[in-house]
Amino acid sequence: RECAPEMYHTLFGVAWDNPLMRAVITLEQASIRFADAALTCTEQMRATFLARGAQPDKLSVMLNAADPAWFRDPVLPDPTIQPNGRFRVVNHGTITKRYGHEVLLQAIALAASQVPGLRLEIMGLGDRPDWLVEMIATLGLQEKVTIAGYLPAQELIRRLRQADCGVVSVVRNVDTDLVHTYKMCEYIALGIPAIVTRTQAVAAYYDDTCLAFVESGDPQGLAQAIVALYRDPRRRH
Repeated sequence: RECAPEMYHTLFGVAWDNPLMRAVITLEQASIRFADAALTCTEQMRATFLARGAQPDKLSVMLNAADPAWFRDPVLPDPTIQPNGRFRVVNHGTITKRYGHEVLLQAIALAASQVPGLRLEIMGLGDRPDWLVEMIATLGLQEKVTIAGYLPAQELIRRLRQADCGVVSVVRNVDTDLVHTYKMCEYIALGIPAIVTRTQAVAAYYDDTCLAFVESGDPQGLAQAIVALYRDPRRRH
C-alpha cells in the first residue's frame, strides 16, 4: 500500500545507501513480483514503485477514503452565518511528529487575537501527548486547546460534526509527499472545511477550490488560513 523505504528514511533516519534500506527495497520489489496484483494509495506512490523496477501492469491505485459506515451525511457550513461565540478547530488521529502538531499550536497562538472564541481540540493517541501539554503551557494556550485523547467512534464523529474547521498540518518530506492522510478524507466526507499542507500528492488531486492549502512548517501561514476561514463564511462553505 505505502512506500516502506521512504517511511524508514523519514521516521528512523536510515540513509538510502544503508544495507538495511537496500534490503527493504529488495523485499518491496520481490513482494510485488510475487503478487498477482498490488494496490497502492496515490499515483505518486505508484510512480515511486515503478521507478524502483515494479511491473506497471501489476500496480493499481485505490485512493484512501473515509469509512462510509461512520463518515457520511456531510453537514456543510451555512454560508450566511458567522460563528457565534466560538470557532472550533479540530485535529484527530495519531499524535506524532510527522503530523506537525507543534506548528498547529504555534498557529493557534498567533491567530487567537484575531479570532474571538478560537478553540482547538486534538483527538487521538500517539507518542507526543506529554510534549504537547508542555508546549500548550509554554504558549499560554490552556484555555484555548484541549487534548481529548482516544474517543469511541460515535463520540469522535459527534465532536467532528461540531467543528468549524479541520487542520492537517503534516510535515512535508519524501514520505508525506506521496500520501493522502485519512483525516483529510474524513473532513471532506463530513463537509468540514479543511486546511491542509500542500504536498505533491495532495496538490495533484485537489486544488484551491477544494482545500485551503498552507506550506509545511509555516505557523504564520497556517494562522492566516484559520483567520481567513473564520472571516469568510462563504469560503468555508
